[in-house]
Amino acid sequence: EAGTGTGKTMAYLLPALLWAVRHKQRAVVATNTLNLQEQLWCKDIPLISKLNLPFRAALLKGRANYICLRRFFQLLSAVPALAPAEALLMARLLVWLQETDSGDKAELNLFGPDKETWRQVCSESESCLGGACRWYSRYCFVQRARRNAENAHLVIVNHSLLFTSLTADSQILPQYEALIIDEAHHLEETATKYLGKSITRKEMLQWLHMAGKCIKKMQEAAPPPPSGKEWPAALNGLQQTRQALLDSLEVFFTHFIDTCRRCTAAADHNRHKLRLHKKPGVTTAVTAVYQNMSAHLRHFLAGLNAVAEQVEMWAGTGQAWEENYRDIKSIAVTGEEYLANFRFIMEKPEKNYVCWAETTQPAVQGQKSNCSLYATPIDVSEMLYRHLFSSTATVILTSATLTVNGTFDHFVEQCGLDRLPRGALVTKQVASPFNYDNQCLFCIARNVPAINETEENVYLNALARAICDLSIETSGRTLVLFTSHKLLREIYFRCKPLFDANNIFLLGHNIDGGRARLVEEFSRDGRSVLFGASSFWEGIDVPGSALVNVIIVKLPFAPPNDPVLEAKSEAIASRGRSGFYSLSLPQAVIRFKQGFGRLIRSGQDRGAIIVLDRRIMEKQYGRAFLNSLPVHSYLYEDTSFIRKKLASWI
Repeated sequence: EAGTGTGKTMAYLLPALLWAVRHKQRAVVATNTLNLQEQLWCKDIPLISKLNLPFRAALLKGRANYICLRRFFQLLSAVPALAPAEALLMARLLVWLQETDSGDKAELNLFGPDKETWRQVCSESESCLGGACRWYSRYCFVQRARRNAENAHLVIVNHSLLFTSLTADSQILPQYEALIIDEAHHLEETATKYLGKSITRKEMLQWLHMAGKCIKKMQEAAPPPPSGKEWPAALNGLQQTRQALLDSLEVFFTHFIDTCRRCTAAADHNRHKLRLHKKPGVTTAVTAVYQNMSAHLRHFLAGLNAVAEQVEMWAGTGQAWEENYRDIKSIAVTGEEYLANFRFIMEKPEKNYVCWAETTQPAVQGQKSNCSLYATPIDVSEMLYRHLFSSTATVILTSATLTVNGTFDHFVEQCGLDRLPRGALVTKQVASPFNYDNQCLFCIARNVPAINETEENVYLNALARAICDLSIETSGRTLVLFTSHKLLREIYFRCKPLFDANNIFLLGHNIDGGRARLVEEFSRDGRSVLFGASSFWEGIDVPGSALVNVIIVKLPFAPPNDPVLEAKSEAIASRGRSGFYSLSLPQAVIRFKQGFGRLIRSGQDRGAIIVLDRRIMEKQYGRAFLNSLPVHSYLYEDTSFIRKKLASWI
């Protein structure tokens, strides 16, 4: 664990490169966020290259990040039939392709419907023609990226690609002898995601939309003779089967959304989560519509495979039919995966999995609610040990937030590192070089009531008043971290009039925009208050005087009724331990440390961290939060006193 400002990226990049060059070996660096990946590639690697060290580095992403020229020109040929948004993106891509060397979508600013169009032109393994593709040898961006990785001493990837490579049948990453995992506090979460299964309403609708376009394209092509009337009839029948599946899917997901809302209270911002298979009646309520939908799905897949077999026989007559075969087969393979996931989640989940559903209200009125079904592994420690730690010679895990209460115990257990042979695990803590006691005023407000101590409206008004008073005292320049979007919105509309009256600009997450745009505006404005939830607790870097005040509204405990947390806590309890102290508390402490780390980003930064949750002082477990921070003193007073102290401190 290396605190902020220790220079940990250089601390692992330099030795890794020196070792790789000297021994003619390869090292892989995996990050969780795009921001860190871009920092390594655009800032740190160019800096090291000035040392005249003869190394080669490569950036490698999952193939869906790269454009497929075959699919692009295939879609381009259908321009008259494209929707306006699709045609606009295709025009942008045409211009971009004249300039790009990587073919990476990160160079584009994709939003809204652009992302669905990208799915039609990105590279995918099922539809790839390989060496038979005219673009393969010289112009395939995926092959270019992989060749660069094969020839590199250092390959930069993200956690997702690392786990895809670990669990895939074919090799995605080139052979490597050392692995460095940065932002390692996300390791268990990423493993849980990639070892799980999921289906979403949105994905299913996109899949059926692409299937419809593929069938329509074949309807417009003249098949090799003799085909008679059988071929058009087969395609017309397949379109009808697709429509029947679409109708049954809508009925299924509508029933599931109704069941979720009926059986659960909204967890956060009109989001409902429902655990499946725990209580009798939850899944039986949708059994009939599920069986009807799965029958339509099987029927459609049978039709897709029958058409694919026919097209495969024509593939030798020309590249157009070879491409048609790859496209229709890709759609069929994806559909088979959806069917397998439906069966796993709805019918026969494995013992180590918790199955659950989540529904979300659309951000735009008139759009449909999304519904997602998940099967999540409860314990990934054995899988991580088997797939990762027992098969790689050297693994370095690093982050600014790995310890809880001064120990690595929670991280070691969650990731399966306790299974390593004696002496194979080395741990080290490197403190931040910043002088937190001189640079940071750490305050805890004693007079903000807890939500369970008073009426909700009284609590919300007291919270809004405290946030306004403390933010106005610093002329804005404040980041307020919330644990839920629902609470954020409640406080936002209470605070906005008062901020407006004091000429302070209020920015609300998912109210005034997305994370990247809001952080940019906040950094530039100078008199802003930024309300953020979830993703704002980490990865936000605003050094200097633009941010001098971080307010933490509540200790970041996950909701106790969260299906995954609930299942993990039950598994821990079955072993005679406390789910709260073994799981909920360590997770909250790590999150709290991340929030604390938003303030001091350089040796010149100075500011205050104010916690509006008295539990950190009044509950026995509060000591775990305090002991995990790099600051040794704190102020426990009313907000009025803290406000006066702020004035002199800032």
